[in-house]
Amino acid sequence: GPFCSSSAPTAAPTAATAQTYIEPDPLASSITAIETAFRTSPDGSAHTVLLALRQLRDPAMTPIFKRLLDSDDPAIRIDAILALAELDEKGLDPFLLRNFDPKERLVALLAGIDLDLIRSEELQVILGFDDLTDVERINLFIGGGDALLSAKAARQLFLEIHDSENITTRAIAAVFLAELGDDARLNAVMEAIPDLSMARREYLAAAISDLGSRHPLPSAVPMLAMLHGDDALSRGTRLATIDAALNSRSRRGIDLWRQAAASSSTSGDRMRLGIMGIKRDIRLDDWSAFRDERLFNKLIAQTGEAVSAGRDIRPAAIALVKARNPFLMEGALAIVDNCADPSLKGAIRREIIDVAMEDERVRAVAVRVITDMAAEDYEGLPEIMEALHAAEDNNLGEVAMLGLLNGDDPRLGEYAGRYLD
Repeated sequence: GPFCSSSAPTAAPTAATAQTYIEPDPLASSITAIETAFRTSPDGSAHTVLLALRQLRDPAMTPIFKRLLDSDDPAIRIDAILALAELDEKGLDPFLLRNFDPKERLVALLAGIDLDLIRSEELQVILGFDDLTDVERINLFIGGGDALLSAKAARQLFLEIHDSENITTRAIAAVFLAELGDDARLNAVMEAIPDLSMARREYLAAAISDLGSRHPLPSAVPMLAMLHGDDALSRGTRLATIDAALNSRSRRGIDLWRQAAASSSTSGDRMRLGIMGIKRDIRLDDWSAFRDERLFNKLIAQTGEAVSAGRDIRPAAIALVKARNPFLMEGALAIVDNCADPSLKGAIRREIIDVAMEDERVRAVAVRVITDMAAEDYEGLPEIMEALHAAEDNNLGEVAMLGLLNGDDPRLGEYAGRYLD
């Protein structure tokens, strides 16, 4: 038998042969395999896969996400900490952020705040970090709002930040102090901006625009107007200043937006500005500043006027979709987001799916449509899903499955299972 003694000497097992006698742990092997796959994906596809795994909300994935916190890829590390936060009823664990450098930590914080994964208690803990940067403190304030700081504490925070040697940090502090009724420092900062190098002006404009696009800042509109008028800044940055001004919902912000369109020398900028207004749901009786000889801009002006006048906007919204232009498609989706009429929402979404069945460039938008329907309009899914599943193009089935996996309705798993058979 195998356990009988033998007078012949036996060789000691090598490391390779010894491993064949060790029963591997299936879970550990799976974790290692998945982790290896992520580490060997330089094209960014690992990030996409991890996003899909997060959608499963499966506690069994916890060991994998913990291991991926040690990944060499910052995007994977950030996805991993967000995934763990989604699986924990307490949300994001502040102490996991200790191993992130400030830039990665800021991205994780912003994402966690946007996804409602950071409670006020955790925000307070993070505010106590010794190495917290001013930029992080500012964004924590914006994300935490009234639940995080009183008006008195907020003023003290921005007074401290205003002492920074960095002009961008001082500008942000001055804007927020103005929001709190103390505008003495804002004019001084604005006077210093023209003397900055072009690169520093670009950075400052991008920072103020980013904050203004996420948090209404009426006090920042004069600074945004000045930055928009700086021809040395990039086209994208100057357009971003207008979007931030528009988000202020102030009369000065809306006037700046309309003046920017009227003075624009390119049809493309008028198109982008017009879509900004539709996405921000701005009501303006006269959209002539956005209309020119280009069909796309005629459609945008037509849509804006229909929304503002309270007319039936279905024809205009459908026309935006049929144009198959990415910016106009965003406008149609914005109408869906802003309106409360289920019939109108359904009609626009179905039109997008119909276009996606003919044009693969619209597939990503179709995924978003199905994701939104999975979250809020489960009853409207069957017709669209059947159409996608019956299509000859198998990629449309993938579109449908991605959309369903993004939804939280417990019925979606069973529903999606029909398309896996």
